[in-house]
Amino acid sequence: MVAAFEVDRRGRGPDLRTGGANLNARTPHAASAAAPDSDPVGRGRIPDTAAPDSDPVGRGRIPDTAAPDSDPVGRGRIPDTAAPDTDPVGRGHIPDAAAPDSDPVGRGRIPDTAAPDSDPAGRGHIPDAQAGEPSPETANRFYAGYSPERINPGDKAHGVTTIVKVTSGSTPEAADFVDALYASIVTAGTFKAKNIRTAEAAKVIENTQRDVNIALVNELAMLFKKMGLDTTSVLEAAATKWNFLPFKPGLVGGHCIGVDPYYLTHKAQQIGFHPQMILAGRRTNDGMGHFTAGELIKLMAKKSCYHAGARVLVLGLTFKENCPDLRNTRVVDVIEALKGYNLAVDVHDPWANPQEAREEYGLELTTEPEAQTYDAAILCVAHKEFQAGTIRPWLKDKHVLYDLKSTLPPGEADARL
Repeated sequence: MVAAFEVDRRGRGPDLRTGGANLNARTPHAASAAAPDSDPVGRGRIPDTAAPDSDPVGRGRIPDTAAPDSDPVGRGRIPDTAAPDTDPVGRGHIPDAAAPDSDPVGRGRIPDTAAPDSDPAGRGHIPDAQAGEPSPETANRFYAGYSPERINPGDKAHGVTTIVKVTSGSTPEAADFVDALYASIVTAGTFKAKNIRTAEAAKVIENTQRDVNIALVNELAMLFKKMGLDTTSVLEAAATKWNFLPFKPGLVGGHCIGVDPYYLTHKAQQIGFHPQMILAGRRTNDGMGHFTAGELIKLMAKKSCYHAGARVLVLGLTFKENCPDLRNTRVVDVIEALKGYNLAVDVHDPWANPQEAREEYGLELTTEPEAQTYDAAILCVAHKEFQAGTIRPWLKDKHVLYDLKSTLPPGEADARL
């Protein structure tokens, strides 16, 4: 979507027009603010099927302002698909976003059409004639391109145009076309992968590598806790070596890092390979919510402020700091574990959308925590609003403040991961 806006913003001429549709009415239509003049759907609305004559998108079709009735894609049109990826890995950690009904382009594809795909939910499901997966219709009539998403939510310094874009295509011609399209807007440059499968593999290992590295420091944090060592102090000392990788312990959520490894392990198991390290890292990271909740309970017991019904304030719900994204947040693991200890849990997050928190996780956010109310607080997300001076007034005189993110100054919290 962002790439489409960049094409539109840079004015590629009358032959390259852009349009878009957001079929999820609950998704914030941030695009409206970014490109108000190029939004054919409207702020926060889905296409208006009641007004077919004025609807450039039509009933669930790919945008086509030239021929809305006879050709949903159109010759020379480039549908840039991005399917929802809020929960692309279902129960059992098996990818479930490749259902036939999720095909954003649909059957009856039009000849001579290129469809760049930046959707992380589509991995492993894009035809690739270059990789020996052609069909007569796919290889000769419909051309697909794939460019994996590289975006860091909340990071204004690294956007679509300032990060090298990996591109690929189902044929050499499609690959050239897609690469040229992205090269016209990405100032950091592009990298044309050998084929779609190579580009897909590159995407999943980018996030798998990070997931495994975080799992390592999470395991070290658990070890150092038993050894009576402060993990942050150990990591700071080790970081003085020039090639030490500066990963920090914590929860691993979001729609990429906590999900992509399962695409890789699922594929591996399909072909008879049983990965060890990748799944070990996933088990470690998936268990951090319960581990940190247990650590908080131990501290509360030592301070004699743990009892059935004790009130705990969870600070932060989004999957990362200073960002409203709630997708696959693992803070919910902490909340569920605390409730399992018969604690009364309130959640406060000034960045999260209360309606989304309610609909996705069944949680009612506390807008204004009351002073002198809580027996404990656990800092799960390092939003800029959360400082020790602002947190302590919400706590009773006898309390525990646990810094899961290790972001408060030393000594400001009673304990940290």
